[in-house]
Amino acid sequence: MSVIGLRQKREASLLDASGIVPEGYNIHVSPPTVNGTPTDVQVAVLIVNVRDIKELTEELTLELNLKMFWKDERLRHLAQQASSNHEPFIVLNAGILQKLWHPDIYIDHVKAITQPSIISKPASLRIYRDSTLRYSARLTLAQSCQMDFHHYPAGETYFLQN
Repeated sequence: MSVIGLRQKREASLLDASGIVPEGYNIHVSPPTVNGTPTDVQVAVLIVNVRDIKELTEELTLELNLKMFWKDERLRHLAQQASSNHEPFIVLNAGILQKLWHPDIYIDHVKAITQPSIISKPASLRIYRDSTLRYSARLTLAQSCQMDFHHYPAGETYFLQN
C-alpha cells in the first residue's frame, strides 16, 4: 500500500472513531469522578495579539490560544497506549472531539468567534498517561467591552468587565 493510502486509512480511522471511542461511551454524560463531584476542567488563555479596538462600538478583537484540560477515565485504553510506547501523551485528530464528552465554554459579551485555517483548523487533542485530555486551539474573538475614556488621552483607558 502506498504512503498516501496508509495516510488516508489512518485519517479515516481517526475520523470515524473506530478503536478510539469505547463501545457504550456517552458524550452527553460527563466523565465519572471519585466522589461524584463535577468534572474538574482547567482552562488557560494566552492572548497572542490585540487585533483591533473599536472605540465607537466598544468592541475588542483578540487572537488567543485556548487550552482546556480534563480527565476522562473512560479513555484509559488510549492513555495505556501512551504508557506502553513510553510517550508522555498520544496525539489524536482534533475532529474526534465531536465524538467525546467535552466542556461547554461560555464567554460573556462575545460577538463572534472564528478559527483561522488554511488547510486545517489550528487545533490539537492529546491524551496523557493519566487519562487527562488537552484540547488546544487558536481563536479570534470579537467581544463587546465597555470602555472608560474619561481621562483619555492623558490617563489610562480601562476595559470594564463584570
